[in-house]
Amino acid sequence: MAGRFSSSLAGWYFASKHAVEALSDSLRMEVKRFGIKVVLIEPGAIKSNWSHIAMDHLVKSSRGTDYEKVANKMARQTNKIYASKFASKPSLVAKKIKKVVDSNHLRPRYLFGFSAKPTIFFNAILPTRLMDKLIPMFM
Repeated sequence: MAGRFSSSLAGWYFASKHAVEALSDSLRMEVKRFGIKVVLIEPGAIKSNWSHIAMDHLVKSSRGTDYEKVANKMARQTNKIYASKFASKPSLVAKKIKKVVDSNHLRPRYLFGFSAKPTIFFNAILPTRLMDKLIPMFM
């Protein structure tokens, strides 16, 4: 999911997700002739230690810089989201992946999780400048 939009202070993360999107799209077309299907699992936020690890690093590396205030705010918001109902339980993700693996009719993308579909929907219909203002409110 994070391969379809971006946010400040995490360009490295979003760039890697954009790369996975492009690689999956290319690979899907490339290996189709061999009967191989490539799908992209886009679960949105998942309850895990990832947010604390990433946000602790962000806070430490921004300490004493012009980014310190915004980094602290982003860390608080991100950790709050990953601890809330907006983040899916890992078991939900595992069940969804099993369902995809067991399916006979694979789709190119599987978008799921509490906030995944609304985020992508609004990113598709709203002007870029408005999304630039909205995304930081939820990150």
